[in-house]
Amino acid sequence: MSRAPVILGIWPNGSPTFSADAVVVNFADHTIRRGSKGGYVRPGIHRLATLLLSAQGRLVSHSSLHEWAYGEREDGGPSDRSVRDVIYREVRPVMSALGLDVRAVHGRGYLLTAQSGGGD
Repeated sequence: MSRAPVILGIWPNGSPTFSADAVVVNFADHTIRRGSKGGYVRPGIHRLATLLLSAQGRLVSHSSLHEWAYGEREDGGPSDRSVRDVIYREVRPVMSALGLDVRAVHGRGYLLTAQSGGGD
């Protein structure tokens, strides 16, 4: 996964969709698809998965994930630990179903990579 995301277009409501290595992310309807796999994901999970996808094999720090998910909240959102739990319980299964792995890099963050032999 080394290519930059490609903007596919802008939806009528102004929400873009992008494609990264055959993964299509639609911001208008909160879907993530790779070929026939994937579908709707909850908005919070969509935000975290989108950040990992947009990084294209680059490390995404814990603090970047937290800021991306909760930076607009006045209370700062839940703890970093909560974000990590969401990555493990909810984002990893979504990405795995698309043939992608979310790998933890101890003390630093997460790296999204293609599963060996994964994808369409």
